[in-house]
Amino acid sequence: MRQHQHLEKFEPLNVEYRETFFDAYLRLDVSSETFRALMNLLDKAIKDGEEVRRLSTSKLRVIRTPAGSCLRPMRLYFLVEHRTLHFVHIEYYDEDYP
Repeated sequence: MRQHQHLEKFEPLNVEYRETFFDAYLRLDVSSETFRALMNLLDKAIKDGEEVRRLSTSKLRVIRTPAGSCLRPMRLYFLVEHRTLHFVHIEYYDEDYP
C-alpha cells in the first residue's frame, strides 16, 4: 500500500498543457461529467498537495477522483518543474480495481 506524500505548497503556478495531455483528454468522452471530474482533479492537484501520490520511481505525481464520488473515476498524472504544472496523462479507471 502506498503512503500519501506531502508535497510542496503549490503557490501560484503557471499551467502548461502538453500535447500528451490533450491527446489523452480528447480520447475520453468529453462530457460535462468528465469536465467536472477533470476540474475537481486539477483543484486537488493544486490546492491539496497532501492527497497527491508520488509515483515511486519517477517525478510523476498522480491524483484520482475519490472512490464512490458522483464524478467519473479518473486519474490525472502530472509533474511540476520550475513551478509549472505539466499535465502528462489522464485516464478513467475501474473503481473495483483502482
